[in-house]
This record gives sequence, structure tokens and C-alpha cells, in this order.
Amino acid sequence: MRIKQLWSCLAVAAVAFLALESQAQSLISRSQLRRTVDPSQRSATGKVVLEVDSKGVQSMEVDVTGLEPDSFAEFVAPFSSFGTDCCTYAVAPLGRVNSKKGTWSRRLTGSGAAPTELVNLGFNNLIDLDGLRTDIAKPGVNNEIIAFTNVINAVTNVIFGIPVPTPGVTNIVYTILWAPLYAPTVNPSARSYVRKGTMVRTIVPPSPHAKGTMTLRFKGTSGESVFDIKATRLEAGQAYHVWVANSTNQNSFLLIDAGTMTTSKFGSSARFLRDTRFGDPLPQQARDAGDLSGHVVEIRDEFDFVHLQGVLP
Repeated sequence: MRIKQLWSCLAVAAVAFLALESQAQSLISRSQLRRTVDPSQRSATGKVVLEVDSKGVQSMEVDVTGLEPDSFAEFVAPFSSFGTDCCTYAVAPLGRVNSKKGTWSRRLTGSGAAPTELVNLGFNNLIDLDGLRTDIAKPGVNNEIIAFTNVINAVTNVIFGIPVPTPGVTNIVYTILWAPLYAPTVNPSARSYVRKGTMVRTIVPPSPHAKGTMTLRFKGTSGESVFDIKATRLEAGQAYHVWVANSTNQNSFLLIDAGTMTTSKFGSSARFLRDTRFGDPLPQQARDAGDLSGHVVEIRDEFDFVHLQGVLP
């Protein structure tokens, strides 16, 4: 009787264990690399994938195409967006996969914890990377400690930690791509959103019949951000620019030229599109399109006449 009870208990325990195993789900997040210089021609593209599988294996994978032939490495920075006000930390060199296509890749893994390369930098689990960023950089001049940099359109960073490719030497590296990092989750699509709004004409509009729309989009499954401004019935023949405020403070802000709009053949329609799927940086190197919600936006010509204005949705 006791043997039967023992086998019964073991059977119940086995079922419970299998049930827990079946409930184990992998966690994942994806983000897209974008250029550090804007405006710039579309060239390199890539993605960063953080994953924790059902067995607890944590991995970080970087894949890039369209890079130059030699010497690229991955770095991590303790900041949410791109800038050069401090430092980045070398993680590992990338491996070239295809020289003709400029394809580079690296996959790091750890069992029950973040990959060793990240643990050595103080990131014990992939969740510790949430809100930070990763950079793809090429080597600069060795044995230099100070570099003159510009927060807007900057391309250099002074690195500390474990320098690559020269251990024990503080190097300057040239960051050419970066991506925001998100904590892995069971349902990354829950982070998705689409926000739309319209623009209005000024009191004395230089384009009396102009109309404009604004779209901010984020796709959680891929990490794709889209910033899309469209305008129609503008005065033809002008070059139009999109200007975006640097803050959500409606009483005190600075408008920054985000770039030139692409006009139709006749010139009365114009569009300003930034899509991280193609490696495009967002205005002011924003982390996500939604980070610009609440910022004033204007469409101006090169004489600084304001044709349309609005607040990003």
C-alpha cells in the first residue's frame, strides 16, 4: 500500500514538473540599428536581439549588413539615446560573414545569466540592459584620451572598461550605428503603437490651402520606429524643412531643423520620413518615435516662413 502511495506521489510530482516545463516561455526583444549622422544616405542596416529561452539560456545577437571590409566591434552604453557626453564599454568584436555584402554578426550566450562578456561589465542579466543602448563602432586613434565631440551628429566616443581592439589602452572609437535596448518580454507586440495627428496653417499662411498629417509608429516585434510627416497643397517650387522642438515644454523650447522634406515633381507635396528599418535615425536621435510626442513641429521653407505647424501626437 505504501509503495502504491509512493508511486502515486511520484506521478503527481512528475506531472507538476512537466506542467511547469510546459509553462516556461521564451522572452525576446528586438531593436534596430540606426545611423549616428543625420541627414545621411541609407547604407548599413541591422538588428539586435535579446533572448531568454525556456531553459534559461540568455543570448545577445547582433547582425549588420552594408558595413566596410574591416574592424568593427560591439559596445554598450549606460544611456537611453545616442550622445557622446560620457563613455561606452566594449563588449566583443564582430565577425565578418560576407565581405561583398558587408555582413557582420556576433552571438553571445550565457546559461542562467547574461553572457560572460556582459557580466564582466556589470550586467548580470539581460534585463539589466533595459533602457540602455548598444553601439557598433570602428577603431579610431589609439592612446588618445580626449576628443572634441558634438552631441548633435556626433560620431566619436571615448571608451573606458575593456578596450577593443587593444586591451589595456584607452582608445577612441567611431560609432557609426546605435540601437536602443529593451528588456526581453513574452509579448513584445504589446509595446506597439500608432499615433496620428494633423497640422494647421498659421494665421497668415504662406500656403493658404496647405494640409499636413503626422504619424508616429512603433512595432514592438521588430523594434521599428517610424516618424512620418506629410504635406499637400504647399506653394510649389520651395524647399521645405521639418523643425522639431527639443522638449515638450510649450512655453520654452528650441526648434531644431530635422532635415529637408522630399517634394513631389511639381513641388506642392512634400514628405519627411524616418524609418529605423532602413537605418534612419529619428529626429534628435530619439530612442523611439513616441519619445517625440508632445513636441511642437513646423514645416518651414528656406526663408523661415512657417507653412504648417502642430504638436506631435
